[in-house]
Amino acid sequence: MKHRLVRLATLTILILAVPQALFAQSRNTGAIKGIVTDETGGRIPGVLVEISSPDMIGGTKAVTTDKTGSFRFPDLPPGTYTITYKMDQYQTLRREGVRIEATKTFDVDAQLTPHEGEETIVVTGEGPLVDVTNAANSQNLSEEYLQNMPVAKFQPDTLNLAPGINNDSAFGGGGSSANAYQIDGVNVSDPEGGTPFAFFNYNIIQEVQLVALGAPAEYGSFTGVVFNSITKSGSNDFGGLVEAYYFPPGLVGRNTRDPSIEFPKIERSYDTTAQVGGPFIKDKLWYFISAQYLRDDRSSGGPLRTEKDPRLFGKLTWQINPNNTFEFWGEWDRFDVTGRGGDAFTPLEATVREDAPEWDWNFTFRSVLSKNATLNFAYTGWYGYFYLDPEKGYGLPGRVNSNGYASQNSPYYYLADRYKHVANVTLSLFSDSFITGKHDFKFGVEVERSRTRNRYGYPQGVYYYDVVYGSGPTSPSNPIYYSYAYTGYSYDTKATSQRLSAFVQDKWQVNERLTIEPGVRMDFNRGSVPGEANIFRTAPVAPRLGFSFDLTGKKKSKLYAHYGRYYEALFGAYYNQLMPNGFTGLDVYLVDSNGFYLNDPNIMFDPANPDVTLRESSLSHDARKRLVDRDLKHPYVDQYILGVDHDLGHDMSVSGMLIYRRNKDFIESVSTSDFEKVTAINADTNAPVKLFNELDPNAPLLITNPNGLKREYTALKLTFEKRFSKRWLALASYLRSHATGNLDNVDFSSSQGNNNSGQNGGPSTFLDTPNSFINADGTLSNDPKNEWKIQGYYQVPKAEVGLSLIYVYYSGRTYTQVGRATCFLADPMDPNSCSESFNGATSVRYFTEPRGSRRLDPYSNLDFRAEKFFPFEGGSKLGVFANVFNVFNKGEDTAQFIRQGSSFGDTRFFSSPRTFSVGMRYNF
Repeated sequence: MKHRLVRLATLTILILAVPQALFAQSRNTGAIKGIVTDETGGRIPGVLVEISSPDMIGGTKAVTTDKTGSFRFPDLPPGTYTITYKMDQYQTLRREGVRIEATKTFDVDAQLTPHEGEETIVVTGEGPLVDVTNAANSQNLSEEYLQNMPVAKFQPDTLNLAPGINNDSAFGGGGSSANAYQIDGVNVSDPEGGTPFAFFNYNIIQEVQLVALGAPAEYGSFTGVVFNSITKSGSNDFGGLVEAYYFPPGLVGRNTRDPSIEFPKIERSYDTTAQVGGPFIKDKLWYFISAQYLRDDRSSGGPLRTEKDPRLFGKLTWQINPNNTFEFWGEWDRFDVTGRGGDAFTPLEATVREDAPEWDWNFTFRSVLSKNATLNFAYTGWYGYFYLDPEKGYGLPGRVNSNGYASQNSPYYYLADRYKHVANVTLSLFSDSFITGKHDFKFGVEVERSRTRNRYGYPQGVYYYDVVYGSGPTSPSNPIYYSYAYTGYSYDTKATSQRLSAFVQDKWQVNERLTIEPGVRMDFNRGSVPGEANIFRTAPVAPRLGFSFDLTGKKKSKLYAHYGRYYEALFGAYYNQLMPNGFTGLDVYLVDSNGFYLNDPNIMFDPANPDVTLRESSLSHDARKRLVDRDLKHPYVDQYILGVDHDLGHDMSVSGMLIYRRNKDFIESVSTSDFEKVTAINADTNAPVKLFNELDPNAPLLITNPNGLKREYTALKLTFEKRFSKRWLALASYLRSHATGNLDNVDFSSSQGNNNSGQNGGPSTFLDTPNSFINADGTLSNDPKNEWKIQGYYQVPKAEVGLSLIYVYYSGRTYTQVGRATCFLADPMDPNSCSESFNGATSVRYFTEPRGSRRLDPYSNLDFRAEKFFPFEGGSKLGVFANVFNVFNKGEDTAQFIRQGSSFGDTRFFSSPRTFSVGMRYNF
C-alpha cells in the first residue's frame, strides 16, 4: 500500500505540471491584483507596478499591466506592502501600508492622472478589507492583535478569541478533536484523536488564520475549524525581541465564599522569550532564532504542581534565485510537570510526573516554474512522546478510598508515543482562455503517514479502592475494612495511519462581478495495527461549491454562499482497539486490609472458591473482541453558509452570515448481542425505569456507523472589524446559535464524567448498549446560544500608552442529570423483586431527562491590558505592561456534577479568579 500511495502521488504531480498561466497563493500567503485606469475610466496597459515589503525576501518585485490594464502578484507572505504605479506622462502613484493576509486576494486598483514631470502622489493606509472573489469568511488575527491583547499566551488557546468558537468547539463542532491544528499550513494535530500536540512559543507566530466557513477543497481533515499559525521569518534588518512575563504570587483573588472551592495558589510563575532575526545576505538569506523558558509553580488546595518548559526555534529563508525560495525551520521543546493531578484529595505521592519532549521540522519550497505556473512543496514532520509516570515508580500500587482520597502512589500510568510526517504539493494555474472568464486553478496532493502507541495500566498490576463496611446501621462500631482490588487491566495499542489526499479547486471569475468556486477533494485513508494490515479503509469524496457577487461593482461589498462537505481527520483512535491482544481484561477481587480474600456472606463472596472474582475479565469492555464494519464510512459535516461582507472604508468592515451544519456517519462501537427490555429500579430514587439488559456480554463489539446518530448547528453571525491603523484596532461580534443532536460536541476525552454523553474522536462505550439513546436527543453541551465578543486596542497619542481589552459573554453550557440502576425486576409484577444484575455491568447509567435540560449561568469575562512605551533612537522600543484577567473577579460554575444523588448540581469546575501579570517587552 505504501508504494502504491507514493506512485499515485508522483503520477498526479507529473500530470499537474503542465505549463499554463498562473495566479493563486498557498495557505500561508496572500495575493494582490488590480486594474489601472485613467481619469476617464479607460484601462492603461504597460504600467509598471512595483511592490516591496520588509516581510518579502528578494527585494522589489515588478510586473506591467496587460492589455486590459490588469496586474497580479501571487504568493505574497503576510505583511505590510508598498505598491508603486509608474507610467510615462502620468503622475507616479505610491500606496503605502497595504496589508496582505494569508489566503486572501485583495484588489488594489489605481487611477493615474496625466502629468508632465516626476511628481509622486503618496496614499497611506486605507487598504482593501473585502476579497470580493472569495466565497469564504475566514478570520485572520494579525501580529499587532496577537502582541497587544491581554492573553495568557498559550498558543492553542488563540482560536477561542475568534467569533463562534468557545471551549475549542468551533461552530458547534466536537471540541478540539474536530479542529485541524496547523503550523505554516501543515497539520500537526495528534494523530490519535486530533487534539493539539505541538505547543509552540506564542511569540514566534506572525499571523493566525482560522478557516472553516466556506473553506475550499484545499482544506480537509476537520469538521470544526482549521487553525493555522504562520511563523515569523527574518528580514533585511537586524531586529528582535526580549520579553518577560511574571505573575505576582500574592495577586490572586477569590471569587466565591464557598470554602470547598480551591483556587490556584501561585508560588512562582514566569515566562521569558528572547528572539533575533536578520540577514546573512540581504535579499538572499535570512535567519530567525527564538528561545523560551517558562516556569510555573502553583497548587489548588493540594501539592505543588511544577511545570518547566524550554523551547527553541530556528528558521532560515533562502531566495535561491528570483523564481525559487526555500525555507526550513526546526523546533524542540519539553513539557515537564511534577505533581500533575494533585489537589485537595490527591497528595504528591499519588500524582504522576509528565515527561513530554518533542521535535518538529518543516521544509518549504516555492518555485515560479514560468510566468505561467507556480509550484509549492511543504514537508513537515514531528516526533514526541507524552509519558505520565507514577510519582513513586512502578513497584507500588496506588490506593483511593471511598471518600475520594488517594494515597501511596498514582493508581495508573499512561505512556503515549507519536510520530507524524506530512507532505503536500500544490500547483497554481491561471487561464483567461478556458471556456469564458478567468480561472484560477489549484491542484494538490497531500500524503500523511503517522504512528501512535498508547500504554496504560496499574503500577504493580493492581490498584485498591478502600472501603469501610459495617454489618449494619445498628452496629457502626464494628466496621470491616476491605478493598476492591482492580487487577489485570492494561492496554498496549499501536496504530499506523496512511492518507493520500488529492484536490482540485477553481476560482472562476465569470465577469468583473461574479465568481464561482467549484472544487472537490478525495481522501484515501488506510489504518493498520500489528498483524492486521489496512484494517481501516475509507475513501470519502468531498464536493465544494460557492459563489461570490460584487454587489456594487466597486469591490467593496459581496454577497456570497457556499456549500461544502468536510470529513474528519484519520484518527488512530478509530481502529487501534482492533489490535489483537492489545487489551487485558479487568478482574475485581475483594480483599481484606492484609490482602487476603474476604469471607463475608454479606458481600456475596464465596470463601470456598477464592478464585471467583466479583467481575469476570471477559466482561471488561476493553477486553472484548472488536469487529469492523467493512462498509464503514468516514464521519463528515455538511455546511451551508450565506453571507454579506461590506468594506466601510477607513480600514473598517462589517459582515453578516447565516450558518447551517449537519454532522453524519459518526463512528462508534455497538454490541452484536441481543438485548431484552427490563424494568429496572433507580438506585437513588427507587423509581422504575425501562432499560435494556445485554443477553451476551461476551459478544463482540462492532465498529460501525450506527443509525440515528446526529448533530445539527444553526447560527447567525454578525462581525465588525477594524484593522490596525491610526493607533487602534477592534474585533466585535454577536452570534445567535443552537446546537442539537444526540451525540455531544465535546472532545472524545472529555464527556463531563459520564459515558452517556457521547463524544468525538473514536469508538467509546457510549453506544455499546441502547441505554445510551434514552433521553439522548436535545441541546448539546457546547451551545453558546447568545455570544458577544468585544476586543480592542488603542494607543493613546503622545502618552505612548497602549490600552486593550477582551470581553466575552455567552450562555452557559448545558448539562443533564444522569441516573443509575444496579438491578432489574426478577418478577415484572413484583416491584420488590429487584435482584437481577445487568450482564456485563455492575450498574447502568442513563439520562433521567432530555439532553440539555439544564443550563449553567451565563459566562462573562473581561480582561484588560495597559502598556507604557519608551521609544529610543533607531526605532527600538521598551514596553512595560500589566495584564488583569477577570477584571471584575466574577465567579461562575463552568461544570457541575451530573450524577443523580446528593452531589448532583454541585460545582465541578469554577471560573478562575482575578489574577495579574506584569512584564516588559523590548523590541529592537
